Amino acid sequence: MDNIRRYTKVIALVILCSLAIAMPNINFSVSGISGNVAKNVLNTLKLFSENIDTNISENELRSKELRMEEEVKKAMQPFGYFNPILKSNIYKKDNVWYIAYNIKPGYRLRFNKVKLSPTVKKLTDKKHTLVEGEYFSIIKYIDFKKYLVMLAQNQGYANANTDMSKIDIDIEKKYVAVSIELNLGPRYHIGNINYNSEKISAELLNKFAPFKKGDTYTLSKIAAFKKNLEKSHLLQKIEIIPKFPAKNSNRNNIDLEVKLTLKPNNQYQVGFGYDTNELWQTNFNVTRNYLTKNANKSKSSIKIATNEVEAGFEYIMPGSDPIVETDIISSYLNTKSYQGIGDSKYITSSYIKKYNYINSSHAESINIHHEKSYPDNEPIYTSTLLYPKFEATRSFILNKKTKSKLSGYVLGAIKDVGSTDNILKGVLNLNTSVKLPDNFSFVNKIQLGAIYSNNFTDIPLSFKFTAGGANSLRGYSYNYFGPGKFLKVTNNEVSYRIYENLSVSFFVDIGNVSDNFDDSKYYVGIGPAISWHSQLGAVSLNLGYAISLDDKPWQLQMSFSPAI
Repeated sequence: MDNIRRYTKVIALVILCSLAIAMPNINFSVSGISGNVAKNVLNTLKLFSENIDTNISENELRSKELRMEEEVKKAMQPFGYFNPILKSNIYKKDNVWYIAYNIKPGYRLRFNKVKLSPTVKKLTDKKHTLVEGEYFSIIKYIDFKKYLVMLAQNQGYANANTDMSKIDIDIEKKYVAVSIELNLGPRYHIGNINYNSEKISAELLNKFAPFKKGDTYTLSKIAAFKKNLEKSHLLQKIEIIPKFPAKNSNRNNIDLEVKLTLKPNNQYQVGFGYDTNELWQTNFNVTRNYLTKNANKSKSSIKIATNEVEAGFEYIMPGSDPIVETDIISSYLNTKSYQGIGDSKYITSSYIKKYNYINSSHAESINIHHEKSYPDNEPIYTSTLLYPKFEATRSFILNKKTKSKLSGYVLGAIKDVGSTDNILKGVLNLNTSVKLPDNFSFVNKIQLGAIYSNNFTDIPLSFKFTAGGANSLRGYSYNYFGPGKFLKVTNNEVSYRIYENLSVSFFVDIGNVSDNFDDSKYYVGIGPAISWHSQLGAVSLNLGYAISLDDKPWQLQMSFSPAI
């Protein structure tokens, strides 16, 4: 057991270090070994050299070098190397000492005998166990014991331990024997759940628990319970405290004390911004939340901008499965100006049912939309649409460096069934990001949209497609393209991260809005950009070159949207 403790302390030095560690006064390097063995050796030398005076003489350094060799040998023992041969080369250059070690690691010990108790054999399989004949590593030994305890705890044995396990090493005989014992202790079950807050009913909060009273107690279930409560967006702080019975008690139920801190009933958000889409953007949002005992929440908001004024109200209710489902009743009143296109005033009321999963979400809604449109140089007209809408989002992790997100929606209305026009509209978005070497990254965004209507002229102005501006086709002014029936836009950007929150990039945007799907005319915008992101907000500056135009090729576009 003393050997295990010693190896555990030594192995704590592993990982996190490079193969050459430069100290203010000593630079170490090693050859003949690699991987975690080399890392542990270099980490050990680094810690040892921290107490060496920067003005040390050569004789003093050589005297300490003998101690360093002993430390190197100790650092290799957790990996099974007990008789390495070391050669060192010490020299000084530019007032910096260099010590290079050439190491012949020698024979590596193996696990010659592995004895597992019947309890251990029952829990494990051939893929996750110690195998006789494999190379000795204290890491494998320790990790295997941790794995056993985790398996036992996930079956309700909260006090499981491997304290009776042991490892015997005979260096002369090159022999390692391991004996693994697992003491399970009592098997626990989940008892009562007690909440400190009465503002939300216990009946509702219990729906977030992925278990019921009497189920096996496991740490993974408690973690999932906390994660589900966090998803409710009702709580500011969550603490779950298991109350284990006394050691001499016959009880095997663990009650849970859940301490909750609710978010404030009234929340205020204010934001101001500037956008060079040929207009100033100033946004002012006020949100007030009123929470009921059943966690029903009402939310009101006001948005004020130079091109838009919006007032809205939402009543949000947890669904029958509050982890996944949310019901929303909403109504929004909006007055909006479309630069170079016209103005509109509309009210939209909706009943929405949302479903949120780990990597996906979707929503089904029924909506009624009444709008008065004021197109430039055209007659004013009024439209009413009663339409169902389906929208969905799905995230994909293609590999460690590539992520994609697919989203879109489709809606439809039928004339004389609560609507003044026939309309079918669909939008599809695909965003892909790729991490490239050396702080480079690539982002591709594709947006496709289509509208079918037998009277496109009279459908609401807010339903028609437009493009152009800092968040669309860069290099072209805001809403330069449209209104139209078909939207085809792709944004491509290669970025280089200078600092954690600052990046520079070069973009190529291609697209158009048209009334004909077969329209082969595409407009291209290219140029450099710089972006800064922080908790206070984001600032982006784009210098777009509209290479498809002769009369107005350049656009300097900036967006500034801090959250205050």
